[in-house]
Amino acid sequence: MLPFVGSSKAEIAGPALWETYQKFFAGKNEYGDAKLIAVYASSGNEFFSLNDSPIESIEDIGSRKMWGLPGVVANTLKGTGSSVVAGPAVQMLEIVSKGVVDGYAGVPWGSVAAFKLGDYTKSATELHAKLFQPTFSFLISNAKWDKFSAEDQAAIMNVMGADYAQWVGAIQDKVNDGARAALMESGIDVVTGSDELENGLRELGQPITDAWVAKMSDMGIDGQAVIDFYLERIAAGEAVMAK
Repeated sequence: MLPFVGSSKAEIAGPALWETYQKFFAGKNEYGDAKLIAVYASSGNEFFSLNDSPIESIEDIGSRKMWGLPGVVANTLKGTGSSVVAGPAVQMLEIVSKGVVDGYAGVPWGSVAAFKLGDYTKSATELHAKLFQPTFSFLISNAKWDKFSAEDQAAIMNVMGADYAQWVGAIQDKVNDGARAALMESGIDVVTGSDELENGLRELGQPITDAWVAKMSDMGIDGQAVIDFYLERIAAGEAVMAK
């Protein structure tokens, strides 16, 4: 969930994340008494404006009060000079509908529809690479897992792991694409974010990535190698999907 480390498509990011976990983390026993059996990713997020001016620059973000998910999104937005309201997505409708903020970031189109934000949203700014892409883990306790026979364990893992990640991701992407089309039809304008905007946000988010790489070093893991491998797997998935 690092800034600009992901894909616009959950169907691609999920399997890439599973492969990355298997390569670098599977032997680290991160989860103690639980076993990781699958991961999945959300569709990549965008930036949304609640006034007539679309978000097209760092200055546009900095001059607004923005809502953002706590952590990566909120901390990156604060770097622009924005007065940020951070909180869980379930609070978005209340904050947006009351006019507390001028824009929001950190959620995909599907969430705009799900949280009924379309009536208040004037435009969306889409970057090629996404500032944030939430990822999720599917775990089972070792005590429960050990009660399954070896045959049942094999059968479960045969449909979990990368297969589950791709399946769930494809569903999310379908919902996201459908929400995007419907919200655009309702009048929300879409702006393609510039390289200047993306690069400026990348620079603001770099300290978050640097801190994570340092934390991985404490675990005996080359954090930059993890990021590079993950992005390579994403690039490979995007190349296949583009054919």
